[in-house]
Amino acid sequence: SIVAAIDSSSVKNVILSSTRSTEEVKHARKLAVMDRFTQTNTQRVASRRLEDQNNNNNNNNNGDDSSEGVYYVNMTPNMLSGILFFFMFIFTAHLGLTCMNMIEGQDVYVKKMPHIGREV
Repeated sequence: SIVAAIDSSSVKNVILSSTRSTEEVKHARKLAVMDRFTQTNTQRVASRRLEDQNNNNNNNNNGDDSSEGVYYVNMTPNMLSGILFFFMFIFTAHLGLTCMNMIEGQDVYVKKMPHIGREV
């Protein structure tokens, strides 16, 4: 049906789009970070050799990439505090409901209650 829509004379523009899965995005990120680290390591080795040849120790940066040491985290502090609050709330609610479930009423209901001082 897509080929028919593309070949149709009445359709002028066809836009094909899709979304990437999270696994694909994570894999692409991991490859980009690995590529960036390999590039900075090769640049660092080459710049160190040039520095030793020129005996120039004044410039410590030597064109290193500013993204060195960039790591992706799985959660932010706000996400962690939200998860911890959720578990604390679930624990407190479970404890409260369990304690309320342990409250017992009377097993036998009578129509006429005994006089005060006579209940046993």
